[in-house]
Amino acid sequence: MDFPSISLSQKKVMLTERDFEQMAADLGVEKATLKAVVEVECSSRGGFLRDGRPRILFEGHIFWQRLRKRGIDPAPLAAQHPDIVYPKWVRTHYKGGAGEWERFDRAEQICAAAAIESASWGLFQIMGFHWATCGCASAAEFRELMERSEADQMRLALRFMQRTGIAEPLRRKDWAAFALRYNGRGYRANRYDTRLAQAYERFVAIEAK
Repeated sequence: MDFPSISLSQKKVMLTERDFEQMAADLGVEKATLKAVVEVECSSRGGFLRDGRPRILFEGHIFWQRLRKRGIDPAPLAAQHPDIVYPKWVRTHYKGGAGEWERFDRAEQICAAAAIESASWGLFQIMGFHWATCGCASAAEFRELMERSEADQMRLALRFMQRTGIAEPLRRKDWAAFALRYNGRGYRANRYDTRLAQAYERFVAIEAK
């Protein structure tokens, strides 16, 4: 799968029904299933903020891990920046929307690649540390594509799902199995599987009208 060059006018253009149909066909899932994933991941707000930056969620516990992987001791940094560097997941430091970029920008000053890897990006909220699985040569390339358009965000998500086999539980509508692999062991706490099932039924009903 290639990532064709796009004109300025194509940047950040919202996906069409045809785009969803094509990706659903490529993955072998129903369009309603794919839309349900987008609904749960970004509440149908789109892959970009109003200011044109991609929608992200920065995870300080992942930043802790990615820094350690690069031989950087996160403990002193946690003392200075407790809202962007911490050893265990907590919801407390989430700001949402543009506030996540404020957190990201500070993390980028510490280590750019680790910061990219520590955020979830775009329509499908793919974690940056999956950049290689998404077919990118670097974390920087992953970010560049996430910043270009929703079409690029979808292509990256398509690669991720194809290469990890995560589309299989979606084909079976095994929401719990998909939630576990896509959202982690904490999926039950936020009712991820239940919300997927409910969103799917809603989109099926809409398409039936």
